[in-house]
Amino acid sequence: MSIRSLILQAFMGQFSEFSWTTLPASAGNWSAGALSYNGTKLVAVQGALGRIGVSSDRGQTWTFSTYQNSNWNSIAVSGDGTKILASRPNGTLLVSVDSGVTWTPREQARTWVSVSMSDSGAVMFAANQTGYLYKSSDFGSTWIQTGESDLWLAVSVSPDGQYIAATSNSYLSLSSDFGSTWQNR
Repeated sequence: MSIRSLILQAFMGQFSEFSWTTLPASAGNWSAGALSYNGTKLVAVQGALGRIGVSSDRGQTWTFSTYQNSNWNSIAVSGDGTKILASRPNGTLLVSVDSGVTWTPREQARTWVSVSMSDSGAVMFAANQTGYLYKSSDFGSTWIQTGESDLWLAVSVSPDGQYIAATSNSYLSLSSDFGSTWQNR
């Protein structure tokens, strides 16, 4: 069992009772996961199986999307669980604003490696492994390039969307103004 599977299973438990829920073997091969601020809504991607899973009951039941059956590698969810952003290498970003009921491809195909969003879902960031960071300030409808070109590995956004940290092979890059300017460390 991978460390990602263990981490995701930790989030499956009822937080107040510290119990664990094991998913059936058919639900394996998780490559990334995220949860809403209260832990009731979970989202996860099964890279090798090409599915995006959404649960509204702390992981007890799941609905799976096989949108283009892609090798998904990162996923983020808003605090209330209604906005979801998923990435895949060599594909478009995928955005849902209705808890995963419908999905819309956004931005052109790039080597996406990591996504993150603010609590409201209004501010979204995506890291392109062989290029730039990309930002949306309108719930994923439009995207703009930001930061320097590098081999990006991961991106993380603060709950209000003001602070962003991104890592690359070269440095840690920080923004305190919604991604307008960056400082490299």
